[in-house]
Amino acid sequence: MSTEKQSTDPEDIQGAELLFYPWLAGEQDMPLLISSQAEEIHNEINDVLILGVAGNIGLILAHELPKGDYNLRGVDAMFDPNFDIKRRDPNLSYNGISQELLNIDLLIRALEADCPPGEFLYKELYPNFDPADLEVFINPKFDMTNADTVSQMVSNHDAIINVAWDVRNDHCGSGQLIDLKNTIIALIMYIEAIRKNVKLVINASSVHAHGYMRWRAPGERHTTLTKPMPICGYGYHKMLLEIFGKHCAEEYGLKVVSARFGGTGYMIDPNKADSMYNDPRNCSRFIHRCITEPLPDEFDPYACAYVVTDEATHESGIPCDTLWTPEKIEYNP
Repeated sequence: MSTEKQSTDPEDIQGAELLFYPWLAGEQDMPLLISSQAEEIHNEINDVLILGVAGNIGLILAHELPKGDYNLRGVDAMFDPNFDIKRRDPNLSYNGISQELLNIDLLIRALEADCPPGEFLYKELYPNFDPADLEVFINPKFDMTNADTVSQMVSNHDAIINVAWDVRNDHCGSGQLIDLKNTIIALIMYIEAIRKNVKLVINASSVHAHGYMRWRAPGERHTTLTKPMPICGYGYHKMLLEIFGKHCAEEYGLKVVSARFGGTGYMIDPNKADSMYNDPRNCSRFIHRCITEPLPDEFDPYACAYVVTDEATHESGIPCDTLWTPEKIEYNP
């Protein structure tokens, strides 16, 4: 196999292909234009922004969402040329917290505070906190924990897909530890969506929001209307952000969809029922229909749905025949 580096001339690499060269993507105007709307198409939602577009699900959506129906743009911290995924978060002593320190009341207070949510949360959790104690290690142009940056990113967009998440210290195997950066990114995104009159937010949740490893059994059905029972800090974190999104929908009229993604990858057979995983093409179908079709009246302005291939185990809170149904598609891994 040749190890010769491919051409990295920005003039030769455009749209979604630029995401494989994030250091080049970062040289473009932000948010990065991934695909353009066809001139003859004018929908209620014409401009869509993906936060975290260089991550796993972000990459999938950038490549699999239909082209031409809307202008699709994306941003990611990995666009910073100095970003190093292997580098330890220098602010982990502040950002790495136990799940018990976070609750919905604290998040709502952060939403209503007169200062940016990050500043509010740090001061609440660390009474002697000084903003100067935090090391700046992401170029503010790409920093989604920066309220001013996100405000500029969100402007003039009709819909936001938030799949931004630092998984290094906040995943299903990290025990009770969660990363406060992920909380701050989500809160800022919701606040700016409300301020900028965004029409729709799709926020990435997870099957871990309802600890499937504990209850998974053949034929057992669980719905998004069932009280979540997370069994790890990551699942608890996702559950809290679902509740927060529901609050923003009910109190501010923002349309919100919490998407409980299963593990998503091209190795997943889309025609084989599985309660934990999801094929990328079905994933993109779900997101596309959320963007292009109105929410059913009974789930407007807030909806939560499992994005997995197995309807026998997960029963979506949204009627499957109304919003999303896994379909038989060509499988060629």
